[in-house]
This record gives sequence, structure tokens and C-alpha cells, in this order.
Amino acid sequence: MVCRFTFDIDEAVRAKTIHKGDLSLIIEEAIALAELATMDVIVLRPGRNTAGEDNNKLVDATTVLLSAQAVAKIIKASKDRKISRNSVINSAVNWWLNNAAHSMTRR
Repeated sequence: MVCRFTFDIDEAVRAKTIHKGDLSLIIEEAIALAELATMDVIVLRPGRNTAGEDNNKLVDATTVLLSAQAVAKIIKASKDRKISRNSVINSAVNWWLNNAAHSMTRR
């Protein structure tokens, strides 16, 4: 799946990744643990972002390998909440970054 993060989320989540595949694991866990139906939604803005700009703009696309179950949950949440798949992923990962319940503790 191809996704695009906001600048702030991209910077924070990449700081947590060390090994190839960590980003996919983070997204998988965020999708599994976040309450997709009720979580706060990040409103994304079109266009690319760089440091110092409106941080709800998106950085370049990233390809991640996700399970069929995670993709199905993303699609369902996107349809149910009438938001983009990128919004679902960004919102779930933002929740993950701000929630102590996740299992990846790398700093």
C-alpha cells in the first residue's frame, strides 16, 4: 500500500524505525489498536510539505507492506468516516505515537 504522512508524523514515526519493515509494523499496530471509528481525524491538505510549512501537508509517498486485514480495516474506516485512506493511516499512527500502549519502544 502506498501512503503519505504529514511532515510531523513522518518525522516522528521515522525516529522510531531502525530496521527495514519497522514502518509497516508500526502502521499494522496502529490500525489494530486505534479505535478507527471514533479516533480524532487529522484533516490532510493537498500538496507536499517541508520543514517550517503547514504540517498537515503531505510528504512524498511511502510504500508499506500491510496485511489484508489491516488494509480491509483502513478501507472500511475510510468509507464509514468518509475520509481518505491517508487520513485513516495518519490519524491511527498519530494516535499510536501519542499512546503508551504500543509495543515498539525504540527511541
